[in-house]
Amino acid sequence: GLLRASAHWRATGRSPLPRAGGEAIDLRERARANYEEARNAAPSLPKELFPAFGYLAFIPGYLRAHERGAAEQQLLLRQAKLVTAAATGRI
Repeated sequence: GLLRASAHWRATGRSPLPRAGGEAIDLRERARANYEEARNAAPSLPKELFPAFGYLAFIPGYLRAHERGAAEQQLLLRQAKLVTAAATGRI
């Protein structure tokens, strides 16, 4: 979320990143690591919890879009990713 909002904050002359040396690359690496941890844990969670963690399936697309300098991934791609994640139960 911080990475997705960074363009807005830069436009206002502010930064969502920590002042103590935080960089977008650090946040992307942390996001990837946390995503992998969540993806590995997801199969052991009850299916009823999918609505709480299903949107994590968007993270790889958001990270790729941020690396390209795009605001976010296209809506149709996000919708397809969420439908696929819901159908398979995998993020």
